[in-house]
Amino acid sequence: MNYLIRPRASWRKPEKLIAAVPTGSMGAIELLATEVEEIVCLNIRRQPAFAVADAYENWYDLKDEEVTKILERAEKHHAVP
Repeated sequence: MNYLIRPRASWRKPEKLIAAVPTGSMGAIELLATEVEEIVCLNIRRQPAFAVADAYENWYDLKDEEVTKILERAEKHHAVP
């Protein structure tokens, strides 16, 4: 998991790396704990596999095109100087 978190954060030199997620399995939280200083997870599921949608009252899938547009906007907004 280090390849996902540390390189993206390292260029900003954060004092503390905090991961905040709405829901996750205990296994995922334990893996993430080795990469960050603090984790905030509002809904930890004990079973090894579960549907993320089960944690929400109002869940809907996004189309690939919607996700691509969101990521492109985020990249432009958070561009590395």
